[in-house]
This record gives sequence, C-alpha cells and structure tokens, in this order.
Amino acid sequence: MDAFPNPDMTVAQTRGPVKGTRKAPATANYAELPYSKWTVTTLGAYCKARHEAVLKLPYEPFRNYGAESRMMKQALHKYGAEVVALAYDFELKQYRPSPQYPGFSFGFAWSWRKNAFSRAYLAVSKPASGDESDEGSETTTESQVDWL
Repeated sequence: MDAFPNPDMTVAQTRGPVKGTRKAPATANYAELPYSKWTVTTLGAYCKARHEAVLKLPYEPFRNYGAESRMMKQALHKYGAEVVALAYDFELKQYRPSPQYPGFSFGFAWSWRKNAFSRAYLAVSKPASGDESDEGSETTTESQVDWL
C-alpha cells in the first residue's frame, strides 16, 4: 500500500551489522596466511599481537592509525611482508621500555630504525644468494633474528 516507501527504512535495512558485532577481516589472521597474502591489516594485527606478547602492554600507533597504516603500506611495498615482520620482531626484542616511552610502534621502527629493515632484507635474501654448502640447514625466523 505504500506508494512512497520511507527512504530511511530502506537505508536502515541495507546497513551492515550493529557496531561492535562485525568479525575481523580474514586478512587479520596473520598466522594462517602466507607472507605473500599479507596486507596492512595483517601486518597491523601481527604488530599488535607481538607487542602485547613481548612487552605485555596494549599497542598504540605512532601518530594515529591512518598515518601508521600508510607507513605499513610503504614498508610492505618496498620490502615485502617477511622482511617487515622480521625487522619489527628484531627491533621489538631490542627495545628497552622507559617511563616516557613504554611501548614500541611500527611507525617508530619505520621512521627511526630504517637500518633494521635493510638488515632484515639481507637476512632474508642471504640464504638464496649465499653459499650452497648449507643445503641441509633450514633457516627460521629465530635464526634470522639472531643473525641480525
């Protein structure tokens, strides 16, 4: 009977779930995705999880999430996910919290610790271009972090 449907009703019916009930995107599960499928969302979830596991503090972005996401996108484009994750892990383990700076963000690592990304890139590319005499040894992230 409604010749003129209420436009507010159609908008309300097409909206997504109620705020707070949305599931995390599939790319946020970094443990199940290969490095080739990582996105900014995946890297953000990885940094948050590693930060909370190592420092036992909630993760806070460098400036804001938008700025840090742009930094993550640059890093992923320049080095690739494996190198970026390795560099963040290395710098996070080296970081010593202070009362003024208790946490360690990806933006800080990207802005002030760029040499870690270069070292991680060398660590990842070293087995491919290194001696072929180490064919039986597998390279793991832990051994790469130790090499750095």
